[in-house]
Amino acid sequence: MGQIVHAVGVVYLLTAATVSGIDVYAMQFVATDPARYQALAAWGRGSAIPVAFLLGFATFSGTFADLARCADLDSKRARFRTGAIATLLASALALSLDPMDPSLSLDEVVALASGIPWWRFAQFALLAAFAVCHFGASRSPVPETPRDVNGAYASPFVPPLFGSTPMLPERQWRVLGLMVIVGMFAAYDFQVVSLALKQIQADLGIAEGQVGWLGFALRAGAIPGVVFALLADSLGRKKILLVAILGYTLATGATAFAPNTETFVACQIVARSFGAAEAVIAGVVIAEEFDAAHRGWAIGVLAGLSTLGNALAWVLFGMIDAVPLGWRGLFLVGLGPLAVVALLRRNLPETQRFEARVGAARPSLRAIFAPLGALFQMYPQRLLAAGAAGFLVAFSGSLAGFLFPKFLQDTHGVGPSQLTYAVIAAGTIGLCAGPLLGRLGDRIGRRRVVTGFLIVNPLTVMWLYNAPVFGIAILGFLLMMVTDAGSDLNLSAYKKEMFPTSHRATAGGAFTIIGLTGASLGLAAESILYGWTGSHAEAVSWIAATGLLAPLIVWKWFPETAGRPLEETAPEVER
Repeated sequence: MGQIVHAVGVVYLLTAATVSGIDVYAMQFVATDPARYQALAAWGRGSAIPVAFLLGFATFSGTFADLARCADLDSKRARFRTGAIATLLASALALSLDPMDPSLSLDEVVALASGIPWWRFAQFALLAAFAVCHFGASRSPVPETPRDVNGAYASPFVPPLFGSTPMLPERQWRVLGLMVIVGMFAAYDFQVVSLALKQIQADLGIAEGQVGWLGFALRAGAIPGVVFALLADSLGRKKILLVAILGYTLATGATAFAPNTETFVACQIVARSFGAAEAVIAGVVIAEEFDAAHRGWAIGVLAGLSTLGNALAWVLFGMIDAVPLGWRGLFLVGLGPLAVVALLRRNLPETQRFEARVGAARPSLRAIFAPLGALFQMYPQRLLAAGAAGFLVAFSGSLAGFLFPKFLQDTHGVGPSQLTYAVIAAGTIGLCAGPLLGRLGDRIGRRRVVTGFLIVNPLTVMWLYNAPVFGIAILGFLLMMVTDAGSDLNLSAYKKEMFPTSHRATAGGAFTIIGLTGASLGLAAESILYGWTGSHAEAVSWIAATGLLAPLIVWKWFPETAGRPLEETAPEVER
């Protein structure tokens, strides 16, 4: 692991230094040979920077993982890795925000030329600092991970910025790590459509008034996949999860070759169907494998680290003009999980709670669908309350994230690369906030946390879509991400804790169907309101306001489940 991280970091360092060096070399031709300057700048900024960003992302991910393996965060290796991450992010930001854009006119270049030497000096200084930290970490030994008497240990891959890491057994760490890998790819696949919506719309000729209906079709089309996830309560979590991963991966890759809107929608319906099934089962696996003290934290880690998939989508979208095949190339990247299936098949165990309940018995056709009928007989009040709250949250909030990239490009004139850089901060907050917000629900109570965040979240959506300038909109987006993560994570834990093992996946699938229905209707309602108001911002704001009903339902009818074992929060009920 360390050797691979070292090699990728060295290649990134050489590539970034080459880009900066080309910029320095090109500056001498500004006055004497403008055409040569433009050609060199266009090559360096247009072709080399995308490669540098991909290498930088790989280096960041590897360095992050290596830091997480350091049991002693005061060790020399951990300090060097922390410095490498900080200088890597700073150097990448300096490289991407360089004012000498090749599209500038010659007069603009000359006007900026006096300040460029200082900018170049800062770039090279940051790269030098990264090199020192990177090579220092590579030459430092990896501290051994301390274990308790039961063999449990802390932080094999979870970064220290998620707060104190609990001592957990090998099995739980392995399950969490595999689910994080699956979640990252699923997050990437889902994010790409929203990011590239403007480009997809232009290429396939989708009318402005049909954007909401497109979102409606994609959300509603995922419902069959959730029905497929219900089989996990009878056939096992692992089998259905592997099929779901294969399904959404192949369908995502096929989307790249869609010749028209109908084919694009069909491929994405299949991809999102299986993706929704994967999300349901992954959450059930985490809930059943972790005890009450760490369940919310584990769900938060899964959500937090899964945002690295969103980050990859943002980075590649920022380079969409340089990515082969444009928006279609982004979907080809989604074929990555094919390499993960073999890893999951060999290393992912079936959950202990499922094995204890089902044992070695082979389920009959009647047994396969029995949990679906049982869902409507056990805990009917919880089912209705959770379903109503989930519908309102999805109806009022899902379209905000779906339309956000397109809205900023249309309203504030933000380009793909600018949008990517601006959202880096939002992604970092999403990465860090998940586990902390999940742990918050474990500590002070699930119901309090969910109610509070559900009150604030619709207000942040209105802020985002009615902000007068880009900077204020981004601040609203940051707040929306935090409140959205806080409510979603704890609601996700709630829906596993409120129903017994016999039909936990069935309950999760039913709530996902309800959520998809709410999100679909919200997107359809946006298209209808857009036809009346002529404004996406006004339509989204009106729909977001309906979400203020959800916290009332949670506070009135949801039980408190934090800190209690699953067998206590939802015991099996004889029928």
